[in-house]
Amino acid sequence: MQDVVIGTIKNYGWDEIAPFTLSLERSGFTGDKVMFVENITPQAQEKLIQLGWQLKQVVADSTQSYATARHLPVRDFLAENQEEYRFVLYIDVRDAVFQSDPSAWLQSHLAPDELVGPSECILIRDQDVNSRWINETMGEDTERWLGDFDVLCCGTIIGGARTVAKVIASMCAKSMIVSGWGYDQAYFNYLLRISPLKEVTRVLKMREGFIATCSWFMSEPWKWAPHLIDESPVFDRDRVLVCVPGSDAPFPILHQYDRDLWWKTAIERKYAE
Repeated sequence: MQDVVIGTIKNYGWDEIAPFTLSLERSGFTGDKVMFVENITPQAQEKLIQLGWQLKQVVADSTQSYATARHLPVRDFLAENQEEYRFVLYIDVRDAVFQSDPSAWLQSHLAPDELVGPSECILIRDQDVNSRWINETMGEDTERWLGDFDVLCCGTIIGGARTVAKVIASMCAKSMIVSGWGYDQAYFNYLLRISPLKEVTRVLKMREGFIATCSWFMSEPWKWAPHLIDESPVFDRDRVLVCVPGSDAPFPILHQYDRDLWWKTAIERKYAE
């Protein structure tokens, strides 16, 4: 069975999506590539087609924030096509790149779990923005209950096709009630901590070497360092690679690299044509 990488973009040009698409092309990934697009430039559209992406023209639900509305067409696509795929990798386009083939890690390491929990290496109670999103969507009691869990990033929703489809459908159901910026992450953190998803989710540690979710290691690190609950990735500036702690092996997926100007610039240069 094929794997599939899925992205959603709106109002983007080629420069904004080049690192994501070109890094995937160079990674050795051989599965399907599906991009949901709205109002992208002709150049971006032409380049995506040249690189073998299936483009799905959509118009976001105007009754919701784009942060949650973007998931609705992905929900519908997976409802119809999930049986065609082994693994689904639904990943933010703006701030993620592929340093090696992500399918290889999933094939070797995911089982018996069905879903990746991409830890941001900080507890919910120690990160005010994530705490606020949970409070605003599900209330103070849920915020308090989730406080001792890792923040999980909904910008990399990855796992078995049926399970990813279930996560996204559940997130969309909640966004029909309350929608706003960041609220999809609140729902994601909640859903992965209750049945039936908590039993099949693996919350990743850095040494497992799949996703480097870098926000709090890059964005005001002096502020967040006392609260980090896992090892730092190895930031190899000479090779422009982010590597597994204690290793020179790059993470297959690097996410949130744009929180640091040096890394943002270096990645854009590395993955330019």
